[in-house]
Amino acid sequence: MTMTIVNHDPAVTLHTDVREEVEELRRMVAVRDEEITRLELCRSAAETRIEEINDAAIEWADQNNLCGEFERFCDEYGLRGRLTDVTATVRVTLTVPVSGLTVRRGCDRHDVEAEISNSTIVDALREEFDVEIAEWTVSDWDTED
Repeated sequence: MTMTIVNHDPAVTLHTDVREEVEELRRMVAVRDEEITRLELCRSAAETRIEEINDAAIEWADQNNLCGEFERFCDEYGLRGRLTDVTATVRVTLTVPVSGLTVRRGCDRHDVEAEISNSTIVDALREEFDVEIAEWTVSDWDTED
């Protein structure tokens, strides 16, 4: 004789349904995570391929003397154009206090200029910026009493 027990308690049925739904959601999250990983790998591969094509295009442009036309093309399509390192010489005007000068009262600009040496200015600038100075001129000055 076989006995079958049937449970008609709605709480047990609800608990089973919720457990099944949670498991189904977990499976769906796992599938979503796998798809995200796959898409990230595809995007990375596409970005690498675009860089390879861009590098080849730059080399071709250099070999065929395309000048600015290639750069305009790259700008239009959001690609990296040809880059080159340059060194520029710039003239910078700075105001740096140079203290420790001694001049007579009533002195003029030439007296102050005579007291300021290249090394005095370079020392003052080094205190502020750590730079090398190629040339200098005094264009304006004030004295403190």
